[in-house]
Amino acid sequence: MDQAALDVAINIGIECGGWCPPGRLCESGFIPPYYALEETPSDRSVLAIDIPRSLRTEWNVRDADATLIILPKRLRGDKGTKWAIQCALNYQKPYLITDPFDIDACIYIGSWLEKIRIKVLNIAGPPESSWPGIGEKTRKLLTEVFI
Repeated sequence: MDQAALDVAINIGIECGGWCPPGRLCESGFIPPYYALEETPSDRSVLAIDIPRSLRTEWNVRDADATLIILPKRLRGDKGTKWAIQCALNYQKPYLITDPFDIDACIYIGSWLEKIRIKVLNIAGPPESSWPGIGEKTRKLLTEVFI
């Protein structure tokens, strides 16, 4: 899901970056070098030691002005997505949880972004293993939002 959001930004010319785990490791293997991401010094935050990749999640929320969480309503959320929400609360950052299968998701996201007027947006959500097809659904939704 994360790489889908980065792909959209790259394809439409939006500057992107952020944090990734050490060694550029991800659930599906290795994060390609064309994604402008910096490696965190460790995989897990001391505040979420039981959650893989929790430090990059925490730092991405911390360094953004707001976080958009793509989360199907039928999925209660994996630990990483729940951690992203908790980080937004901890850092007192605005966040929006939206179901990418909601026919009005694009409208909700657009209205929210217009209202909060930010420069840096973090996008979070479940991995492909939790919801097969979430990457492609995210890619289509974000393309519609930003084009």
